[in-house]
Amino acid sequence: MLMREQRVVLRYLVTGGVLLVLVFWLASRSFAQEVAQQKPVTGPAVSKSATPSPVMTEYRGIKIGLTADNVRDLIDEKPQSSDDRGYFYVFSDSETAQILLDSDKKVRAIAVTYLGKDANAPTYEAVFGKDVPIKRAADGRVYNMVTYPDAGYWVAYSSLGPEAKDPLVSITIQSTEN
Repeated sequence: MLMREQRVVLRYLVTGGVLLVLVFWLASRSFAQEVAQQKPVTGPAVSKSATPSPVMTEYRGIKIGLTADNVRDLIDEKPQSSDDRGYFYVFSDSETAQILLDSDKKVRAIAVTYLGKDANAPTYEAVFGKDVPIKRAADGRVYNMVTYPDAGYWVAYSSLGPEAKDPLVSITIQSTEN
């Protein structure tokens, strides 16, 4: 029989895993719809430099494009699980991270989940800055995804809101390269 602490960790792992899959799925669908709705732009009137610069560019020193060896050097902790596709870390009862690798063993996505009132999750403004307006649902949930073509990735932020019994914040940084 599992001890109470083991059940709590297992609950967080399962919840975190399910939420990470959901966040990736929702973000990829949203990104695909966004790209499908964009019209091609031609001519000198529009340039990539007109897009804002990303505010959140890394997580614990890990950036898109770093090698798997760099990740292991930066996070001086054994992952909860790992395989050829990446690493899953449990830093505390309230913070987990999944680092996904591409076929060249370079970081292609970083997904972080913060759970609970004491999780110390970054704020929306810390992720996007002051210039990106908050998209808030009537029930308090917040979700936004911003693509940064010059940086080669997009950033998504999802929050159940501070009013939630167990606040949940998910942040994803993912390469736009295939």
